[in-house]
Amino acid sequence: MNDVDLASPRASSSPPSQVMRWGCLVSMAVVLGTLGPCGYAIVRDTVINNRHLSRMARAMQALKHPDGTARIRFESRVGLLVGCGNHNDFFVGELRTYSGDRERITEFYKGVAIHNPVGKFDQQVELVFPEPDGEFKAWLPDCFDRLAAWRISPQERGGHVYLVFVFSSFPPDMDLRGH
Repeated sequence: MNDVDLASPRASSSPPSQVMRWGCLVSMAVVLGTLGPCGYAIVRDTVINNRHLSRMARAMQALKHPDGTARIRFESRVGLLVGCGNHNDFFVGELRTYSGDRERITEFYKGVAIHNPVGKFDQQVELVFPEPDGEFKAWLPDCFDRLAAWRISPQERGGHVYLVFVFSSFPPDMDLRGH
């Protein structure tokens, strides 16, 4: 009745193509099933850390500053900024120019803190003045530890400058920037 010629191309290619199709579907299901949760976690944790950094930056930008000071540059970053890995550093800082004496600036920032949404605590705002060679003597990421790293011109800088900042490290979870 319906005899199939096993030598014909149609008869011999049909079963292998179905096997190949099912093999591809099963392989895709395994890959997506394995990477799907990891991919979700990576995206979720990256978005969460970006949100934390954004909140810290907004809190820092909302700070009152002493009279006679002006912002030169504001920076905020998250990622592996110092060390060898397995943590995310959060840096939010503002380079400012000032006139007058350091004591007035130092006294103004005593006890000033912003809320750190990662650790869920109020974090003391730190203040540092550059040394004559332009280095800041503070625990800072390499990309912010000297005036030259801020890429400001002498005209922008004007006279005296200081850096007010917060810097903290937390486990990276699945945010790849900390690994």
